[in-house]
Amino acid sequence: MNAEFDTGSFSHTLSAGVEFSREKADTVRNNDPSNTSSVKVNTVSAYLYDTVELTDQWLVNGGLRLERYEVDIHASAGAVPWVGGGDYNASHTTLGGQLGVIYKPAPDGSLYASYGISHLPQGSLLSNPDPSRTGANGFPTFVPGAKPIEAHNYEVGVKWDFLGGDLSVTGALFRTEKHRVAYTGPVYGKQIIQGAELGIAGNITPAWRMFGGVTLLDSKRRHGADVDAAVASDYSVGTNIVADGWSAVTTTNGDELAFTPKVTASLWTTYDVTEKLTLGGGFQYVGDSWIGRPDDATRIIPNGKFGKLPSYFLVNLMASYAVNDNVTLRFNVDNVFNEKYLTTMNWNGNWGYVGAPRTYRFGTSFTF
Repeated sequence: MNAEFDTGSFSHTLSAGVEFSREKADTVRNNDPSNTSSVKVNTVSAYLYDTVELTDQWLVNGGLRLERYEVDIHASAGAVPWVGGGDYNASHTTLGGQLGVIYKPAPDGSLYASYGISHLPQGSLLSNPDPSRTGANGFPTFVPGAKPIEAHNYEVGVKWDFLGGDLSVTGALFRTEKHRVAYTGPVYGKQIIQGAELGIAGNITPAWRMFGGVTLLDSKRRHGADVDAAVASDYSVGTNIVADGWSAVTTTNGDELAFTPKVTASLWTTYDVTEKLTLGGGFQYVGDSWIGRPDDATRIIPNGKFGKLPSYFLVNLMASYAVNDNVTLRFNVDNVFNEKYLTTMNWNGNWGYVGAPRTYRFGTSFTF
């Protein structure tokens, strides 16, 4: 339900509703029909959000969201990471919300600040169990009895339009704190990601368009000795091949999150050379990052143990030609310099996915 109404000098935009959802996943591990797992997550939620226009320059928005989760898990074979065999049931009720303030010092610009809190019950992480594993390992991100993860999101930013609204520039500072990140036990830690974002989108001239942005990230793990003790097996050298010069550690408190590059950037621009011919090009840059376990894993690989996922820089080009009002030809060259790069790797760097090589694409679009 959405409604707009006036209450005295204030204008409101109210949104409210109730949502129901069911998520179900079934997997067969090691191609064995008797070694199966299934996960069902039923969710009921109710929400109420309101935007209040206090004056022409000041707006306040916020609201609450109440959610009820019920999780049913079944594993037909092998050891499972909970007491009582191959069935597990859990339920959680969470209350989250958001509050924001917008200030418009000029018709073309606005400043904003917001805070939000949300939750992610542990069971919902099981929607994609790893089908290559068996027994307890079939649920690599699940900790029985763990409390829901609690995420706190802080952000301040600015949006400004130029050239009569044809070009928009945005900037933001943000911080996300994930509390109650569960490890075996359960014991809990915290993950923090903070940084800055800059973006540009729109027309610089009637013929010249530009879209792009850059994101700077700083990530940290924060936890105590109980987490270090729970995942200590990952801190030793072990039997895997480790990076040159790396030695065993006793804590990962303060480590950066795995596969979280400090810098990512992209830019795409096009120019109408004539009414029919358009040329364009751009780049994508992804900085290097530590190899390790993903953020939702119940284990932690110390920074540097298996090295880094290398950075990469890609250049793409395009050309389009409008044959007439209804037919347009397009030619693209992706990864112009045939950069050899990895998009991701597994937790110990034994294998990874190679990005696409130089690729040529030719297409035609029709409008009627």
